Amino acid sequence: MGNDYFQFKQFTVYQNRCAMKVGTDGVLLGAWSAFPPNGRILDVGTGTGVIALMAAQRTQSQIDGVEIDADACRQAVENVALSSWSDRISLVEADFKRYAGECTCKYDYIVSNPPFFRNALLSPAAARSTARHTVTLDYDTLFACAAGLLSPNGKIGLIFPAELESHVFATALLHKFYLSRLTRLKGRPQRPVKRILAEWSRTLTPYTEQELCIEQSLGVYSEEYKALLQDFYLRW
Repeated sequence: MGNDYFQFKQFTVYQNRCAMKVGTDGVLLGAWSAFPPNGRILDVGTGTGVIALMAAQRTQSQIDGVEIDADACRQAVENVALSSWSDRISLVEADFKRYAGECTCKYDYIVSNPPFFRNALLSPAAARSTARHTVTLDYDTLFACAAGLLSPNGKIGLIFPAELESHVFATALLHKFYLSRLTRLKGRPQRPVKRILAEWSRTLTPYTEQELCIEQSLGVYSEEYKALLQDFYLRW
């Protein structure tokens, strides 16, 4: 996925000016999230705009995106303009904390593929560091701001590394977010859990939990993975 563009079934994402390219994490989150069919969605750290575009393809909702990196935001705007849903997607170059403080609307769903290398060495490239590390956006900020932006029945969906599970869940609970849906992601059945897809609401209810493997064996994609992404990837 390191090319200058990535071709999906219904749209194209150009990414040559974005620090972080289209990747499996973001695409999985865009396909997995329980977006409202008609409502308002916020994509935090939109990057190339891929999740916002996937949300637009899957719903009739209005999608807003916020991105702190100027080059990435400009390219995301261009990607949206080339799509069939430019009338329903609005992107803003801004720090999320500032955006949340100034925003007057409420969202039915907030989605984010956030920076996640909390204690790793910083990349020499400033843009890549911002995209990959919790430098400008940490989980506490994400949940704290989401608390003020979500409608009463709104939800927030994230993807993050399995080793951050305790930290992310504790942070969510601190801000009175309650787990509603959880998918543990593995590369193959015999491998350890690599990523977690999780969704929270403001209401304490029983949550559903499942496991998803990308491959059923080496080089053979699982039927569940293909079903999740079949509306987007050209290969299926």
